[in-house]
Amino acid sequence: MVNQKSLTRVVLVAPAAAITTNTDHTAVDVGAGYANVGGREMRAILSAVMTANTTSVTVKLQDNTTSDTTGFADITGAAFAALTTTASAADIFFQTNKRYVRAVTTVAGTTPSVQPIASVFLAGRSN
Repeated sequence: MVNQKSLTRVVLVAPAAAITTNTDHTAVDVGAGYANVGGREMRAILSAVMTANTTSVTVKLQDNTTSDTTGFADITGAAFAALTTTASAADIFFQTNKRYVRAVTTVAGTTPSVQPIASVFLAGRSN
């Protein structure tokens, strides 16, 4: 049985310097040590702080069987609605049958600058 204490937070977009261009973030391994990835719904949470010149930020999740930068494809239903206010947050639920997941950030505005943080919560495998 999965309970809140058994969930592990895996960071997809780490808090860092502001993002000013569209970015493909580093893939994370959601298969090692976690419950059957394809058989359980996962939750992803996004929060972002934007400057006044940023009109929106969108984040979608992609998956792949390897961590190579090529071959990633959008996960059905794993796109956040565009965040358009200075400080925003959203969450989505999704499933993947692949081991690696990454976030793709798209920013819009005259001189966009955003500091997004995105995480996925996974149930640990029981031995």
